[in-house]
Formats: sequence, C-alpha cells, structure tokens
Amino acid sequence: MLRKLAVVSLLASVVFVSACANSGNTNVEGQNIQNKTTNKVEEEKMDPYAPYTETITYTAARGVDQNPNFPDGQSWEKNDYQDFIEKQLNIKGKLLWTAPSDNEQYSKKLSLNIASNDLPDLFVLTGQQSYSLMRKLVDNGQIEDLTDVVEAYMSPTVKEIYKATENKAFDPVTFDGKIMGLPGVAESPHADYVWIREDWRKKLNLPEPTTVESLRQVSKAFAEMDPDGNKKKDTIGLAAQTEFASCAANMHTLDPLFYVNNAFPVCWQKDAEGKISWGGIQPENKAVLQLLRDMYKNGELDPEFGLKDNGKTAQETGSGKIGMVFQPWWAPFYPLGTTLKTFPDDPNVEWKAYVLPDQDGKVVATTAGYSSDTFLVVRKGYEHPELAVKMLNYMTDWGLHKYPEIEELNQVKFKGRQSAGSQYVGLGINYPDTVFKQLRSVEEVLKGSAEATALTPADADLYKQLKDPKATPDNRISTAAYLNGLKLDAESDMKVVVNAYTGQTETMATKWTTLLDTQKQAYLKIILGKEPVESFDTFVEQWKQLGGDQITQEVQEAVEKLPK
Repeated sequence: MLRKLAVVSLLASVVFVSACANSGNTNVEGQNIQNKTTNKVEEEKMDPYAPYTETITYTAARGVDQNPNFPDGQSWEKNDYQDFIEKQLNIKGKLLWTAPSDNEQYSKKLSLNIASNDLPDLFVLTGQQSYSLMRKLVDNGQIEDLTDVVEAYMSPTVKEIYKATENKAFDPVTFDGKIMGLPGVAESPHADYVWIREDWRKKLNLPEPTTVESLRQVSKAFAEMDPDGNKKKDTIGLAAQTEFASCAANMHTLDPLFYVNNAFPVCWQKDAEGKISWGGIQPENKAVLQLLRDMYKNGELDPEFGLKDNGKTAQETGSGKIGMVFQPWWAPFYPLGTTLKTFPDDPNVEWKAYVLPDQDGKVVATTAGYSSDTFLVVRKGYEHPELAVKMLNYMTDWGLHKYPEIEELNQVKFKGRQSAGSQYVGLGINYPDTVFKQLRSVEEVLKGSAEATALTPADADLYKQLKDPKATPDNRISTAAYLNGLKLDAESDMKVVVNAYTGQTETMATKWTTLLDTQKQAYLKIILGKEPVESFDTFVEQWKQLGGDQITQEVQEAVEKLPK
C-alpha cells in the first residue's frame, strides 16, 4: 500500500535562499528558460556530450568523507571516476583542496575562499550554509550566470528530471531571472526512524521502541545491561550529533522526539491564516527539552551528548558501541552497515527500524519540497561555464546506469565503499521517486510477477541481494535498507512537513548565525541540566530582542510576495 501523505505547510529551515526573496527573483519555467536569458545563445543547439577539440583545464574543491576506504591505488586526487569524466570530455582537472563534509567543515573552508576571492573554477555548495553562501556569491558577483549555457547544453534527460519538479528545483539558484547555479533535486520525502540493535533488544528481552516510554526503556538498558557481553560498561543507548535539530531527514539528530510533540525547532512555520513564526521559540519545545533533560540525567542519552559531530557518532555506531540512532531509510548503507562488517563472523548482529509516531499516529517527514541544498556553481571569469552543464549531463546519466564502465566501478571495484563517486565535481540528479520505483521493480520480481531480465544492472544486483538476504554483509545491509527502512517510507501513514519557502532576509545576513547559536546553546544548557527548563522563556525574549522579531517581520513580508 502506498503511503498516505498529509501535507503541512512550513517555511524553510535556517538560512535558505529564495529566488523570490531576492529583488524580484522568479521561478524558472522550463519552457521559458530561453526567454529569460540576458545574452541569447546561438539558435543551433550545442552537443551536450561532445568532448572539447582541445583539452581544457579547470580547478575544483570538494567535501570528502573521513573514512572513504579507497581501493588500492585510488585517492581523492587520482581515481577512476575522475579519469572517466576527463576522458569523455577531453578535460583535465586539478583538485585544489578537500575538507571533511562532517560538521560543515567544507562549507567553513569555502567561506574563507569566498571572503578572500580565491575560488576554484567549479565547486559545489552543500549543507546548511549552502543557501547563504549562494546568495553571498551572487551579491559579490563571484559566480557566472549560467542561463545561456543551461539552455544550450543541458541534455534532454536532465531537462526531463528538472521538469518532474515543475522546475521548482531552480528556485534557490534563480536571481532576477538568471540561473546562477545548477541545483540538485531533492528526493521524495523520507522520515527519520528509530534504528536499533535488534540483536541487543532480543538478547535483553526488551519491548519494541514504538513509543517514547519504550524507547527510553530500551536506551537505558543498552547503556547499563552490557548488551555486547564484554563485561564492561562501554555501550551507549541513544546517540545524537551536535547539530541535533534539523528541518529535513538527517543523520543522528533528535528530530523525531521533537516531532512527536508537534515541535519543529529549526523551521519557519506558517499557520492557517498565513502568519509566520519561528519554530524554535514555540512553547511545544519546552516539553521536549524537559524530556531530553530527563533522558540525559537518567543515562538514556549519550553522556557525551553535545560534544560529537556526526562523523564521531558514525564511527562509534560502526564500531558496535551505540545501540540506537535516528536516521532515514538509508542508514544501513552508512554507517549502520559498518557494524556488520566489523563483526562479519557474528550472524546475529542486526539493525532494525521502527516508527516513532506522533500524537496522531503518523510518522513525520520534513522536506524542502523539490529544492535541494546542493548547487554546482562556476567562478566568475572562467572561460568554459558550459563545462558544469556537460558534467551534470554525464553524472546524471551514470546515475541512471547508462555507462558500463561506471557500473563496473560501482558494482565491483568500489562496491560498498564511501569513496564511490569520487570525481572532483560531484553533482548528478535523479527523479525524486527513484528509490521507490526501484523498490517496486525489485519486489515485483521477488513476488514472481515480473522477470529479472527486465531489471537494470543496478536493480538486478539489488534483486540478487534481497533474494538471498543473509548470504553476505552487503546483502544484509541492502535488505535492512530496502525491505525495512524504505518499506516503512512506502507504507507508513506519513505527515509531510513541507518547507514551502526558501529565503534569507536582509537582517538574517548579519544576525541569523548569532540567533541560531543562541538557540542551540540555550537548548543544550537545559538538556545538560545547566539551566532550568524555565530558562526557555528567557531565551525566547532574548531571541526576539537580538533581531528575531525583525527577521520574523521580514520573512512575513517575503512570504506574502510569493506567487499564490
């Protein structure tokens, strides 16, 4: 049964940049892209895949995984994915620098480059700061207008995928009718689930964690009852990263505990009358903060909560020390599956996802609609801005399994490694509902109502894994992700909280970072027992005085200007 969606309208999280909030920015309609160009390209369409006659060069920077697990002879600087794209287009790239993606380290380093105007030719903006960085680059005149090259070089496949979003994916990168970057495409909404060590739960004869009360019971037992059997008190129940609240499905936040109380602490909210308010100052948060305070005091939350980024929680989860996290359906691929590979000789190691429903019995998912937080941009003055579009064409096609060479890399040499897709510029797009289509196709074959010969190479590989779910660690990982996590997404009664507007106001540009940090510190002090829960009210007044009220008014005005 396909999931039922109850759509709730919310505003965007944190510092999203809106097309409409930037002096007349407008949505991009696919059929009108050419009409919006400031400099018309020649009418003859360019070949979206053609290699350059003479080798061209470019520089890049990228965020990287801290545990890439490269095959021998491969690295971020030299790898087969990069070799493939260079050969196809007759180009030569130079990777100027890398920075860990964890805890916004890549974005922070990129901010320094923007400030010093020392930018790579092509680079990707991603993460919570991507919208504010995008606007800063546009305001500073540091990136190219891509409107002409989008019309001239974008492949039919890429255009079709953007069209599937009603071209709304372009909203955050469109300024005064100009396309200033190539946007990613957000997947259909995914919820965060309670992923637990199911083998630990069974060993300790604990209830399924489908309520807050049972979740607390399981978490405390995981921390105190030696579930790994090493006779040491070295395991953790529920773990969470330092950025513990978000407005989109994320890794190792505490979002579901807020959502069950109808609290959305880092989302702009819009009520039925159209009134705008910031979720972080709403009274619903107080009950959640009291809950988290009690959980921390009672040992039901990681005793080092507030000190670990998601790289650290991922590492500890993979090493077998953590028993419970909140994460979307893909959690078994990273980092939960690392546990299976850490203990390959223990067939009992098992992660399982459970729904933590809200007060109406629904699982809550938050989304920014079709807008992604990932954008590919080109440095102002680079002679070949069309290269970004050509790269997007190729990377999108290899995500759609059109190149045997890439399939070989994905399915053999780089299989199960975080270093897969390690080319310098990493942006490909896919249809929003791709994984759901994949699940349906494979399930039809598993049920015997379709033939395996009709599957794509990647789907055929997935079918083989799901058909024999316990044969290898990779099979177990895929089975948990698709037949447990994604299956819950597909069949749950889901309430989707939509970030209906993405924007950054004038006052946000100077005060928003301070306000976000003020909120985070106020929440942490309450949870860690350093301040009483009543201090939340003091924080609210402080937030308003530091510019929160002014920003709320500006957001209200920006929302009222949006097309109805």
